[in-house]
Amino acid sequence: REDDRAWCRDPADDKFIRCALAARCRYLVNGDEDLLALREVEGVRIVSLAGFLRTR
Repeated sequence: REDDRAWCRDPADDKFIRCALAARCRYLVNGDEDLLALREVEGVRIVSLAGFLRTR
């Protein structure tokens, strides 16, 4: 099952990735170091707010 996949070293953060994937987001903007360490998951770029603003 897709919901059983784990991406992040902190399993509590996987829910944010699942949400971004379900919403077909291009970016997941956050300040969590565990998420930021991933950089990208299945086409969703994981960036800080400053990093996101630089893309604009």
